[in-house]
Formats: sequence, structure tokens, C-alpha cells
Amino acid sequence: MDLEPGFIEDGGEHSHGYGRWIEGTLKLGLFGGARRLGKARWIIDAFRCVRCSHLELFVRPND
Repeated sequence: MDLEPGFIEDGGEHSHGYGRWIEGTLKLGLFGGARRLGKARWIIDAFRCVRCSHLELFVRPND
């Protein structure tokens, strides 16, 4: 399995109702926020098992 580093962005109070996965290692900017300028982003889909509540996250392919 080939995995690449990335991090999850959550817009907090001003979010659009979804999280995004951003490629690359997390680096913080001058004011403590994530540096994400110029990095690719993918919307995250989440799926939960109705029996055991196991959660899996997948990114949507960019079209």
C-alpha cells in the first residue's frame, strides 16, 4: 500500500459542512495556522459501520 503524508483541514465555525485532506506534511505559519497555499485538496467522505461504529475516511477523486 502506497501512502502519502497529508493532514485534514476543518473550517471550524465557518466550514462548509465538510472536511478536506491536504497533501504534504503539516507546517504551521507565522500565526499558528496550517500553511496550505498551493497544495492540492480533496473533499473527505466518511462511512460508519451501523453495527460497530467503525469509521473509515476516503477522499473523493479530483475530476
